[in-house]
This record gives sequence, structure tokens and C-alpha cells, in this order.
Amino acid sequence: MSLQNALTVSELAACVAERLAVIDLSKEQWQAETSWFLDEATGYTASERLLHGEAPVRREAISLLARWLDCRIKERTPIQYILGQAWFYGLKLLVTPDVLIPRPETELLVDEAIAFCRELYKTRSGQPVRVLDLCTGSGAIPLALKYVLKDDIQVSGADLSPEAVAVARQNASMLGLDVSFFIGDLFAPFDRNQNAEALDSQFDLIVGNPPYVDLAGAGSLTKEVVDHEPHMALFAPGHRLSIHERLIAEAPRYLADANGVVGVEIGYGVAEAVHALFTQNGYEQVRVLRDFAGLERLMWARFGAAANS
Repeated sequence: MSLQNALTVSELAACVAERLAVIDLSKEQWQAETSWFLDEATGYTASERLLHGEAPVRREAISLLARWLDCRIKERTPIQYILGQAWFYGLKLLVTPDVLIPRPETELLVDEAIAFCRELYKTRSGQPVRVLDLCTGSGAIPLALKYVLKDDIQVSGADLSPEAVAVARQNASMLGLDVSFFIGDLFAPFDRNQNAEALDSQFDLIVGNPPYVDLAGAGSLTKEVVDHEPHMALFAPGHRLSIHERLIAEAPRYLADANGVVGVEIGYGVAEAVHALFTQNGYEQVRVLRDFAGLERLMWARFGAAANS
């Protein structure tokens, strides 16, 4: 069956599934991508496709889908970049090759941040909890937090890439969420020693998903990741914990006097080293959380005296 022919909805579905089968995908990912391509091309949801299986598909839609599949199969372009969108924490986000594709495991970071903010807000007499997300990329983390917590938080994001910040700002505008995004290297937008126009800000919670792959580990990544996702957001300069080192060491200057917490996503096999970074820099109550696969994925810690409050 060819995508050059006139096809019904059910025939198109079979054709897409057959073509995607040549890529080494898990069954779940293969099914998800098939359904996502069909959703966008036909305008029918999965349940609607069952009801309208014999309906003809417009030739324009078939041609568009053929181009998408060529990109996916021949160039191994991630489906999120082909369609220009990704889902994260129930939000539909714009994504481009200037930003990492949000991962499901990062939703665990949002879960923890929401729980912390809700607990702290109870003690604040109506004052919002102040949150900063570093290496924000598409803005997925702060936008998800604002979407859930609304006026209970004030949230900002920062990224070294102007292109990434532009995408994050577009997402905030598209979703109608009041999140501020800044261009700069980690805390630079808030450091008056580096920037006379910097905001003089302190935060109750600082989170981030910094790059944590070193170039030596590039061979373990898929072609989709290495060839298409932004290397600035993937590969830490020097060694894989170089950004974590700076973030953990510099964060206390920007934490509020009480209840200051830092939470970061980490890569495989570095939990012990990141734990040491926290303790060496005066943090307490350091803990690690595992992802859906049982891998150590998140590290959380309170700073100094705030840990004992």
C-alpha cells in the first residue's frame, strides 16, 4: 500500500504503522507515534478513527503525512520536532530544535516542586512561593508549575540560549501563563556583580535540569538525540557534572533566608557525586528520588540553617 494512492482512514493507519515499523522503537512508542501522526494528519482522534475508518482522506493530508514519515524514517527526526509540539504535564508545548524535548521523567521534578510549594504556601499568609528554573529550555517546568499552582507561586526561568528563551516565551504567551523568562548563564540574569541591570531576586525553590552528558557518552545516545537535539542542552562542558557543580555552589546566594531548597535532575550513576556536591557546599537533608525505571533521577536538598528550621 502506497501513500501516493487515495486511502481511507483505516488504510492510512495501516500504512503508517507499516512504515514506522522499520524504526527500532518499543511497541508503546511505535503505537504512540502512529496515533500521533494520524491525529495530526486526519484531524480524527483514535476513537473517531474507529468510527470513520472507511472515510476517504484528503490527498493533501496524505502528502503531508508522507513528508513527515520521510523525515522520521530517513533522517530520524523526532516526531516532536516534525510536528513542532510536545506534551508535558498535560500541557501542549511548542518545541523546536533549539530546545530539548521534554521527557516524562522530568515530570517527577514538577511533582516534587508542587508538593514543596503547596506545603510552604500554607505558612506564607497569602504570599506566593518564589521559584526559579534554570536551563529552562522550552519552559516546560515553570509553565507546568504555574499551570497547577496559579497565583500561589511567582515563577521565572532562565537559559543561556536566546533561541530557547524565545520558545519558552512563546509557550507562556500561547498558554496564557504569567512566567518570566530571562537570557543568561545560570544566575547571571539575577547577579548585579555581572550585570548592572540584573534583578535583585531571591527564591524559595531553585530547580533545574542541567546538561549532564559528557561527549564521551554520546555513543550511548540515539540518532534522534545526537543528530537533532541541541548539544548545548545535552552536553556539559568539560565533564558531566560541571554545570551541577556551579549551580549547587552558586544557588545559596539566591535562596531565601528560610526554607531554601534546590532540586536538580541527574544522569545515571552520579547520585553519590551530586550528594557530595551538596554536602560540601553546606546543604543538608539531601535526598535522591528514583524515576519510573527505578533509576536515581532527582536530588533535593535544603541549604544550611534552613535545613534545621
